[in-house]
Amino acid sequence: MSDDRINGMRLPSQLMAALSDKSWSTQGKYWQTVFSAGEAVMPSLNSLGLMRRENKSWREETEPAFLGMTDGHTTPGILDPTRSVLIGELQPDAMIALDYRNGEEGPSVVYLNMEGRWVQVAEGFDEFWRRLIGT
Repeated sequence: MSDDRINGMRLPSQLMAALSDKSWSTQGKYWQTVFSAGEAVMPSLNSLGLMRRENKSWREETEPAFLGMTDGHTTPGILDPTRSVLIGELQPDAMIALDYRNGEEGPSVVYLNMEGRWVQVAEGFDEFWRRLIGT
């Protein structure tokens, strides 16, 4: 198993670099520029070890409350655990994930909002990271 893959999906190179230089857990300061007001109550980004542990069971998730729901307005609404990787959370049970539904290259970044819908916050990881660290 490659170090940069979780559940068969390659983590973005910028994420791997941030994990390597330790900026992943220390530089995310601008949560309000990425997420809706009031959503980032206790935000945290998972270490690589925690990502691996969390995603082992995520791949088998069937609980509708975690898979999300669609309403025709919120994109994407639902998330496929076999095509996504959990990378953090905004508060308990409000996960942040990489969504690989459009292919392995350039996954979008989504989070599970308080209404139980997955919401895209960035078309790609690089955009998410730039906004989160304020560059």
